[in-house]
Amino acid sequence: MEWQPIETAPKDGTPHVRGLWVCDATSGYPLYWQVDAGCEHTDDGDWILSDGYTSGWHADDYSHWMPLPEPPQYSTENV
Repeated sequence: MEWQPIETAPKDGTPHVRGLWVCDATSGYPLYWQVDAGCEHTDDGDWILSDGYTSGWHADDYSHWMPLPEPPQYSTENV
């Protein structure tokens, strides 16, 4: 799986991961890479996370996306 341009992100409600560089407001220097999993946005454009809360970012703020990876196999040893 590789990051893809946000323009190619699913628009059909398919869950996926979105990412963007969060930069310092003064210098523009990148501070960290923000990654959020979700599948849709509000009428105002806010990205909705997989837990149902908004991320604080608009869906269009993200620059890249990728599909969600498959979850690990469940094992009762993990309980």
